[in-house]
Amino acid sequence: MKKKIIDTFVAVDFETMTTNPTSVCAAGFVKVRHGVICEQWYSLIKPIEDDKADTFTWLHGISREMTAEAPTFPTAHAKLRELIADGSPIVCHNANADIKFIEACEWEYALDNITDNYIDTYAISGTNLADACTDYNIYLDNHHDALCDARLRSTTPGTARPTNHTAQARAPRQVR
Repeated sequence: MKKKIIDTFVAVDFETMTTNPTSVCAAGFVKVRHGVICEQWYSLIKPIEDDKADTFTWLHGISREMTAEAPTFPTAHAKLRELIADGSPIVCHNANADIKFIEACEWEYALDNITDNYIDTYAISGTNLADACTDYNIYLDNHHDALCDARLRSTTPGTARPTNHTAQARAPRQVR
């Protein structure tokens, strides 16, 4: 039986400020259409305040000060909704994290749910993103940068590797 390769999708990644799933502090989206990256979007996100003192700044380099004037999650949600409006699935690596982040923020902001169509490349590969990249000979650069990780997700198992993918070249950030 031939495996179906999805060649039109939106790869996503989120970074969080704390362990709280509503503390999304960065979002990266990569739209792939017919195997070609056609749009990339990145933004810092002002997370919903929580009482957690410990942050993941050490991991991704994003501080509370950096997100103080950033847009809130509804801005990222609106962009993601626009990118998947053609029926494209959301591609994530570990849906237990990324889908949970989207749904927790949807709940907090009373946004419509948009996560009914997604592909979890972790479920396909069975390994974390770094190991999946090693297994499939994909150069991992700037891990825990939301846009970089979304670009990497656009090349992991179950999706067609975009013909114009340049994993090590840092895409320009578009902060909105």
